[in-house]
Amino acid sequence: MKENRPFKPGLSHSLCSNLYILKIKMESSTELPSYLADIPKIWKTSITKTELAELPAETFDRHITVVDTQEAIDAAADVLARARVIGFDTETKPSFKRGEHHRVALLQLSTPDECFLFRLNIIGMPARVAAILEDENLVKIGLSIHDDFINLRKICRLEPKGFVELQDYVKTFNISDNSLSRIYGILFDKRISKGQRLSNWEAPVLTSHQQEYAALDALACITIYDYLQTVGFDYRSSKYYREFEDQAAIQHARQMAEKSEKAAHAAAEGGDKANAKTPRKKSVRSKKTRTAAKSTVSKSVSKEKSPATPKPRRRRSMKTAEIPADASPAPQNSSENKDSQNG
Repeated sequence: MKENRPFKPGLSHSLCSNLYILKIKMESSTELPSYLADIPKIWKTSITKTELAELPAETFDRHITVVDTQEAIDAAADVLARARVIGFDTETKPSFKRGEHHRVALLQLSTPDECFLFRLNIIGMPARVAAILEDENLVKIGLSIHDDFINLRKICRLEPKGFVELQDYVKTFNISDNSLSRIYGILFDKRISKGQRLSNWEAPVLTSHQQEYAALDALACITIYDYLQTVGFDYRSSKYYREFEDQAAIQHARQMAEKSEKAAHAAAEGGDKANAKTPRKKSVRSKKTRTAAKSTVSKSVSKEKSPATPKPRRRRSMKTAEIPADASPAPQNSSENKDSQNG
């Protein structure tokens, strides 16, 4: 069966065939291109997606309180106000349609012993909870908190203070990963399941799996922070500290190679067009312009053939009236006529 080889308009069949063969060779080759093989690798602390999936799942074994009434709000606020450290996270109902957006549905605030799940889609943002988020004396730990703040400000006016961004904090320990599950896997060799992330957080009743998932995310922030504060982390002795390909450098090299390839294609395309016979383009000058050009040419040619000589001026001749043969001569003057009449 004959293969369908792509043909691009403007390119010759031979050039398209060569490009097609080159593409097949690059796809079938197991070796990296030379411009990628020469990029040096970098050392960093990171866990791969495959390694993370093979780790045992972490479970939540603390107390969970769902807050959806005023009485529950006051009780939770009293506990959080006395906490040494608070874990912070939010959940929003996922959007599966273009242009569809949802507000934050759940706010998780956890102590080392208990996690409170505030159902903001039902109770809104309580004033006492907002005061806790704005209290700079209460240490609150979160991950990617900037995005959470943006979404919370769509509900109420809020100026969060006293927060620690885990993504920045773990960089001081030479941990390159940014996601909560990967950081947790590097430190504790356990995996935080993300199976409930895309569930309906605006459901009338949250399932037990939803509650444990949301509570574990907030508690994990405290667990990571406390571990690094008390025990620390020596990345040199970690099994996840090793050589990795420099993805940023590889991406840059790929972009440069694509630019060079496009330039080569453009040059080859230009050569094919130059070799092809193209009809001579007709002049698009206007009729007035062509007439003026012709007159100019004719004048210049006549000047070159013979020098200009002045033409003789014609004398104007006076016309005389014809006199009949039988006519008598006219009198010479009026006085003679008078004398003849008197005589």
